[in-house]
Amino acid sequence: APDRRRSRLARSGRARIGAGPPPVATESRGRLERRAVWRFDPPGGSPGARGSGGRRAAGRAGGERRLELGSWSFETPCDRTNQSGAIAGESAPRLAARSTRERARADLAAKRRPMAPRRSRRGAPANDNGCSTCEFVFVLCLLASGFGVGYVFSDSYGDASEVETPRLRAAAPLPSTRGNGAPDGRPLNASLWGPIPRAMPGFAPNCDGPPEPGYPRTAPIKDIIANWNPDAGNWVPERMYEGLCRFDYATQLDQALEYQRAEKPFQLYNVPAMNAVARAWSDPSHLRRRLGATTQYKCEASNPGGEVNFGANHFMYTNGRASRNPPIKNVKLSWDDWLEKVEEGKNKSILDPDSRFYFRFSASSASDSQSGWLFKELPFFQPKKNVFFVEPKAQRGIHCRFGMEGVVAEAHWDGSRNMIAQFHGRRRYVLVDPDNTCDMYLLAKNHPSGRHSEVDWSNPDGWENFPKFPTMPAHEVVQRPGDFLYLPTYYLHYIVSIDTNYQCNTRSGKDDRQTKIVNECTPGFSKNRKPAPGKL
Repeated sequence: APDRRRSRLARSGRARIGAGPPPVATESRGRLERRAVWRFDPPGGSPGARGSGGRRAAGRAGGERRLELGSWSFETPCDRTNQSGAIAGESAPRLAARSTRERARADLAAKRRPMAPRRSRRGAPANDNGCSTCEFVFVLCLLASGFGVGYVFSDSYGDASEVETPRLRAAAPLPSTRGNGAPDGRPLNASLWGPIPRAMPGFAPNCDGPPEPGYPRTAPIKDIIANWNPDAGNWVPERMYEGLCRFDYATQLDQALEYQRAEKPFQLYNVPAMNAVARAWSDPSHLRRRLGATTQYKCEASNPGGEVNFGANHFMYTNGRASRNPPIKNVKLSWDDWLEKVEEGKNKSILDPDSRFYFRFSASSASDSQSGWLFKELPFFQPKKNVFFVEPKAQRGIHCRFGMEGVVAEAHWDGSRNMIAQFHGRRRYVLVDPDNTCDMYLLAKNHPSGRHSEVDWSNPDGWENFPKFPTMPAHEVVQRPGDFLYLPTYYLHYIVSIDTNYQCNTRSGKDDRQTKIVNECTPGFSKNRKPAPGKL
């Protein structure tokens, strides 16, 4: 039988008795090279024989298969299940037991496949049909899963992509994530939103150690208003009476905490989580997805001619008690409605009625059905013991106020500690220490706008009825995107929107060290002092 097999191979031209092996056949695909290997085996045994029974080796480490072709054997680097009907390293007894038809089928398969099957990149044998199909299906699955994940986490699904969002005329939105998709908490370039006045010569505070005596430095309110009138719109001077310390969260957190323990106001910036949110909120479409396309919110419009209303851009809070003619009126606006008002207001004077609107929304807790997302969106306002909260358990929700250019929120005090975050635009705060509350001429407790100053700060000509007010000590600061402003309990503040801006704040408990003086200077809050008859 071996002689017949050798003769058949010689006639077919595939091998010649006594001659060397045929040329090695090769085929290249990319970096891979396939090679068919020929090896000479004596009829009575082979170099790969194992044991006394002449048993052939099962193959090389890579799963090589040896096809019995007489004196010359044809080796293919593939696994044992790759070719149907092949004979792979079988022992002599088992090989003899095979039928003539099976051996003929193996010889025919070897003739038809002179080239070795291709190998995978790792060098492991690969199936000509099955493995290529698996790879193709695997790549399709990866692509499908990638598109799916990108679709879900891009926040572009739902009705938000079906309606065009009005865009602010300001600078282009900042990228809110890095290249790897993580939130971008790098420091912000606040100058993108406009210039910030420098401190007056000799007015900047010394912030190297604990709060120095007399911190913060102050100036008469008449000088502050003369330098920068609240009704100046988006115009800013070169200098201002800035008296607060600014601390870098990354390097000066301990100093900020020391000022907080002393119940002194300060600014904090470069908080990574805050920087990431400020970048995200610079895109109006992001807030549109959060606030809803058509959801209506209780907002405010100025009511010129109303009681203690000082102009179409002036907003004085009212507690909702009965009033014949309140200083503001409530309106229902969606996010898109307010953006349209912003664009319309850019072509109107701040003196035009119904040209300025305050967009407001709040969340009492994370479970709030309408705005509970704020607690997840603003992780620094989650009630935890840190620089943002003195008493986390005393938190009173998160309150957001978005202002238009020129909007003025009249001076008032709040009965708790306040941490104010600026996400977009610029907002100016004129601040007064509670020890000077009596110079503010606050409205009585029973007034719908109680605890607010009844002085029009923007009109020095009307100050003759308030003799203490012009010399009242005050200082100012501008909040820019990424800034936090800590205000102790009762610290009086007067707010001016330099341009379109977004601000949210939260409160955490109360400090009573200045309660007595505040109550004495706010009619109706002290048992020993009652509001004068007919006095607002």
